[in-house]
Amino acid sequence: MFLAAIAQALQEALQPRNVLAVWPLETPAEEPLQAEVRSFLESVRSRSKPLVSFEEGRRALALALEIITAIEEHGHKVNLDRLHT
Repeated sequence: MFLAAIAQALQEALQPRNVLAVWPLETPAEEPLQAEVRSFLESVRSRSKPLVSFEEGRRALALALEIITAIEEHGHKVNLDRLHT
């Protein structure tokens, strides 16, 4: 009985499922870079802690640069350069 329950659970777990969930995100109408600069300037003027720390900003920039590098490397692997000639 126990082995049958395990087999049943495994069989159910291996069934393909639709696991993609989609929901709308609330986004401000302001352009993101403009909002970032405005927020930074406000923290400088008021001498308050910025919403995003230097370290968080540095990590976000490093991640963005890694993503750009990965996209470029993938483009070379699949020979996307031929599309620009």
